[in-house]
Amino acid sequence: MMAQELTFSLAIENLLGLEIPVRANYIRTLFLEITRILNHLLALTTHALDVGAMTPFYGHLNVEKN
Repeated sequence: MMAQELTFSLAIENLLGLEIPVRANYIRTLFLEITRILNHLLALTTHALDVGAMTPFYGHLNVEKN
């Protein structure tokens, strides 16, 4: 995940006293937010599968034959 790499990069930059451009901080923030959104989507979809979200998709298999 992007958050782990960011914390490592921030630690190294602080230790070395490096200045990061503002554009890089904006890009990092965008990646962090995208990662956060994807993590939430993953959590929601796995929860939905756990509570039976696939059952509507199996409805076509149980069609009664006349």
